[in-house]
Amino acid sequence: MTLNAGRSSLSRCLLAGALLVAAHRATATPSTPADFVLTDGKIYTADARHAMATALAVRGGHVVAVGSYADVQPWIGPATHVQSAEGRVVLPGLVDAHIHPIDIVDPEACILEARPLSLADLAAYVRSCVNKYAPVPGEWLKIYEWNYSDGNQPDEKFQTLRAALDGGSATVAIALLGSDGHHGAYNSAALAMARDEQDNAVGLTKATLAREFAAYRAYVGVDATGEPNGAVNETAQNLLNPAGRHYDNLDAALRHPEAITARLSSAGITAIMDASASPEGLPVYDTLRERGILTARVTLAQYFDPDEFRKPDHSVDFAQILRPARLIRARYARDPLIRADFVKVFADGGIEGNPLADPPTLPNAAVLRPYLQPIFRLDLRGQPTVIGYVDTISNLCRAVRAHPENYQSVAAVAAFRKRHHYHPAQCEISRGQLRYPRALLMQLIRRYHLDGFNIHVHTIGAGHPHHARCDRGGACRRWQ
Repeated sequence: MTLNAGRSSLSRCLLAGALLVAAHRATATPSTPADFVLTDGKIYTADARHAMATALAVRGGHVVAVGSYADVQPWIGPATHVQSAEGRVVLPGLVDAHIHPIDIVDPEACILEARPLSLADLAAYVRSCVNKYAPVPGEWLKIYEWNYSDGNQPDEKFQTLRAALDGGSATVAIALLGSDGHHGAYNSAALAMARDEQDNAVGLTKATLAREFAAYRAYVGVDATGEPNGAVNETAQNLLNPAGRHYDNLDAALRHPEAITARLSSAGITAIMDASASPEGLPVYDTLRERGILTARVTLAQYFDPDEFRKPDHSVDFAQILRPARLIRARYARDPLIRADFVKVFADGGIEGNPLADPPTLPNAAVLRPYLQPIFRLDLRGQPTVIGYVDTISNLCRAVRAHPENYQSVAAVAAFRKRHHYHPAQCEISRGQLRYPRALLMQLIRRYHLDGFNIHVHTIGAGHPHHARCDRGGACRRWQ
């Protein structure tokens, strides 16, 4: 538990465990005095009666007495530290069951703080970041906490995210990292760095999306001509910058690990699950332990990307995945503050689409029935409004899907849009995409389970995203 709005000495006092017994009365003088006694507080005991107390005593990291000053007075010895809460509230420690703590350390970089900027404002902001940090050739410029789902309105000059980031710099590779951890945006210099399986820089283009990177098509936004529009999400980001994609702020966390516990303590958090703990992040926790400043209990949900354990025949070597997971679990098996008996598995991606893209993009989270394709119109403020839905089972859409080559030119797209009020690409039938093939996911989960791991699965897609009338091919017509 922590004290709210207390002095620095009070805010550092994190007591292990919650108050399990309300207003416990000491009936005899204890044989060993308490280490710490807090008085003059408003202590919430979290019992069935929601009782409040005014004092508590702690010994060996455990609350041993709660009640009035008279109840804790027998626990005070010559070496007991006694402190007044001065009327402040004391609450049981909070548990954050899904957090990415290494990335809560603010880097020394540009941070958007999820402000919803238009593409023009975003371009200006990126230019200021380039001027401020002056990255050298070959060095990335990363901008953090971009708001994917709000703002990003296009205008005549900046129609796409790619154009806006190119407006920041045409030569520096720029990565705009989404605040949700699933979305990103990149400029032309960054898109050109996409590498194939042979480690050749072939670039992320309309052509490579149809060939080398076809498996990533659902994660890459495209413009009206089919060229990447700058939006690159989920694992497709690894094509551009494979090094260091798991953590956005690892360097900052390694330099200042104490910033993690300081931020957790400031919010009253005393136990966490690191919901995607990769091996390269473990030195952060080890440093906190060695310095004696790990003030929260930590459960590590270990994450290993199956794509990094491919055999020459492209099958996954599950034994190689289990080997480091077991070693890390054993490494912390006797640690009083850290445990590593969970693993993380990503089943799918995100539930947000981008209505301001052209064509609008759908979510990529996997669902059983296809997403509806909304038809948007911009209101006077430039915000998209749904005015209807594409009839994806119409003869028109069937013809579009049968002959996509008829809609490759800007003129053909413009003519189609003028007549039908939506982009021909919106005739696509999409159910999102699993992160990996279902058989691979099921085998991975089974292997982890049989080895005694608890499994933390990222899954956002639902069985039925909308109530809609669908044909036997799975295409949905409209709301019911």
